[in-house]
Amino acid sequence: MTRLIIFILAVPAVLCFSPSCGQLVLGSASKDFGDLGAFDERFADFEITNTGTRDEIIFRVEVDKHTSVRMSAKTIAPGKTETVRLQYNPPQEGPFRTEAKIFASAWQSPRSLTLTGNALFAETGLPCPDFSDVPSGALRTFTLALRDAQLRPLSGVDVQFYKNGKRGPQLTADSRGELRTELQPGRWLIALRGKGIAADTAVYTSAALDRLLWVIKTEITPEEGTEPMPEEVRTAEIRPEVRPSDSRSAETQPQAGDSEIMPLSRFKQSNVVFLVDVSTSMKQRGRMDLLKVAMIDLLEVLRDADRLSLITYASETHTLIRASESLDREACAAAISALQPGGSTAGAKAVDKAGKTARKHFLPEGNNQIILATDGAFNEGAKQARRLARKHLRKGVNLSVLCIRCGSFTEKEMRGLAEAGNGEFIAVDEIDDAGARLISEVKRSALR
Repeated sequence: MTRLIIFILAVPAVLCFSPSCGQLVLGSASKDFGDLGAFDERFADFEITNTGTRDEIIFRVEVDKHTSVRMSAKTIAPGKTETVRLQYNPPQEGPFRTEAKIFASAWQSPRSLTLTGNALFAETGLPCPDFSDVPSGALRTFTLALRDAQLRPLSGVDVQFYKNGKRGPQLTADSRGELRTELQPGRWLIALRGKGIAADTAVYTSAALDRLLWVIKTEITPEEGTEPMPEEVRTAEIRPEVRPSDSRSAETQPQAGDSEIMPLSRFKQSNVVFLVDVSTSMKQRGRMDLLKVAMIDLLEVLRDADRLSLITYASETHTLIRASESLDREACAAAISALQPGGSTAGAKAVDKAGKTARKHFLPEGNNQIILATDGAFNEGAKQARRLARKHLRKGVNLSVLCIRCGSFTEKEMRGLAEAGNGEFIAVDEIDDAGARLISEVKRSALR
């Protein structure tokens, strides 16, 4: 009886080493990432094949806290291959080496998998509340990666950051198509310029949203000299040459409170009423961000003697800045930066209020104009708005339209409104020339 028991217990040991026993074969056991950027694939797949005749099981995979693991399946059927995927989230920059251990039914001891490389970033993840002295609005690292449609890096692209209309960091993408900078959490407008690239987008940054992968459809640009520059581009980019013999050359040194770009000796005192569309549609396509940049640029050019009013309209009309005898740039910039879209577009009443405001601060010998900044049509009162524009024109106040990324239908309507106000229709689509176009319009209207 004793011999029989010993014989039975020995059977599994004999079977375990027989040719019919299951066998797991691990392919590659290591992965070197090299330089690992924030937007590179940080995972490695390791294949395990069952070359035996029975099912085998992966019991577990042990990893450190910076590595995550996924398996295509725990049970591996005979003749099948399954995958263990390891993803490494580097806690700090610099060289790294981490090891994982696989425990399986066919192995008496675990097999090791190794990940190595040089981390170019640190994966902090969503931070937990702490008791540090770092303010919640403090600067945080933001990473931007630029790729073409085939996900190839776009190097050498110039990147300009804007916040509430004001220029922030300006950098150039490196050989990996990436850049890093320090930003305050909040909404930022990012503009790109490079060969065949002209794009912008608005993003929110925070401790959790600290990186952006931007895939851009580039356009092929002709080699220099192979095709003439379009006339409208040449007109916008060419500046008149200043000659020493010019009778105005002595005016290049403006007095205190004057402007070198728009000196009082050549341009009349201005009474400008900004009528700004803050309807919900101005949130889209970065329109409000684009408008803020243009208005801040103009604010830097206006003289102390100029008068500026700011009126917003959507479902209701509100006066945010009342004109004063001396331009308060700080208060104006704060009001512009705080603009937030929301509501419908009731424009006729707003045009009337803007006209009355301009007439209240009327300059008999100056430039009195309304600049309507919008993305398109009024929900109500389009005909009435044209009638009111003509009414205020008879009192010496003209109206121009700054159309922010308008569609074809709304452009037609806004052109008609500008004509009724004896002003200009200025289409703004690119951030590069937004401020220049607005400044040119005020200079045109104020020229002596």
